[in-house]
Amino acid sequence: MDKKDHSENIFQTFTYDLEQLRIGNPNFSPQLLTKIKFQFDQNESGVVILDQLGITKKINL
Repeated sequence: MDKKDHSENIFQTFTYDLEQLRIGNPNFSPQLLTKIKFQFDQNESGVVILDQLGITKKINL
C-alpha cells in the first residue's frame, strides 16, 4: 500500500454449510474436497486481502 491508497479494511466473516451444498447438489461430496478457488472478477480491478481462512467441522451451540 502506498501513500495514495485511500482504502480501508472491512472485516467480514462468511460461513458456508457444506451439507446444504450437498443437499442442493447430490453429486457434491465434502469429504472429497481438495481445493477451494476464490474468483474475484465481477468488479473493476482493486485489492482483495484474505487472511485467517479456515475450515472446521460444524459446531452446534
